[in-house]
Amino acid sequence: MPKIRRYLPLLLVASLIAMSGAGCSREARKNRHLARANGYFQSGDYERAEIEYMNVVRLDPQHPVAISRLGLVCFEQGRLAGAFALLRKAEKLEPEDLDVRLKLGLTYFGLAGLKEAREEAIYILQKQPTNEEALLLLVESSTPKDLDDTQQRLQKLAPQSGRAAPLHLALGFLDLRRQDLKAAESEIQQALSLDPKSSAAYQVLGNFHLMRNDTAQAGQAFKTAYDLAPIRSPRRLRYADFKIQTGDLEAARQLLEEITQKAPDYVPAWARLADLALAQRKFDDCEKLI
Repeated sequence: MPKIRRYLPLLLVASLIAMSGAGCSREARKNRHLARANGYFQSGDYERAEIEYMNVVRLDPQHPVAISRLGLVCFEQGRLAGAFALLRKAEKLEPEDLDVRLKLGLTYFGLAGLKEAREEAIYILQKQPTNEEALLLLVESSTPKDLDDTQQRLQKLAPQSGRAAPLHLALGFLDLRRQDLKAAESEIQQALSLDPKSSAAYQVLGNFHLMRNDTAQAGQAFKTAYDLAPIRSPRRLRYADFKIQTGDLEAARQLLEEITQKAPDYVPAWARLADLALAQRKFDDCEKLI
């Protein structure tokens, strides 16, 4: 018995060292997965990034970076249901992550949650008054009853934003929603003069020309928006939709195929290709795409 007592402290120390080693090993594995995930994410390899971020979450279910990045991956790929669940959790973990809040707001809008989308836009603009996407989301998510309030909010942002291009564009978009084409044109042109590479501005300009029934000018504006937009972007889809609406189905198919070739993981482009095949009664193609 005395011999057993003599060895108990040594056994206790050994067990503590083993437990510590296991903890260090777990932390090291998590850090390795996180480093690889971040590298894949930055390079746009979202499939591998998702796998590595999932490995991080298995080791640390409340890891804020891994959860937010998983939500952003889903968002970039157009998987809105997955993005919604993950971005909501990420927002709770890091309420001041404005990129997460913006993507969550855009996801709300895509899922018809106009009130929630507008609330996210308002929150972001309190912190970043020149955030172009948040400004446009504020206007787009406003119901007709909200338009006066939105106008007041945009006017209050003017001193903070210095009347930068995003604010002019938001005001032009709001004028467009009010069907004040003269005022809309002036604001949109001011936005483009300040930022001639704004994909968003060219999309709003395309909508302006459509309201004037000028499909030729609208098509040119949507094409420019397409060319300036990232490969995984609703603005690229908008040009394809315009081609479908104007009856140029072959051009729409080519645009969508270009997107899927460069971004095979972008779900909305595949869905539109399937819809297009169905509309053309190409059922075999539709089945392959689905």
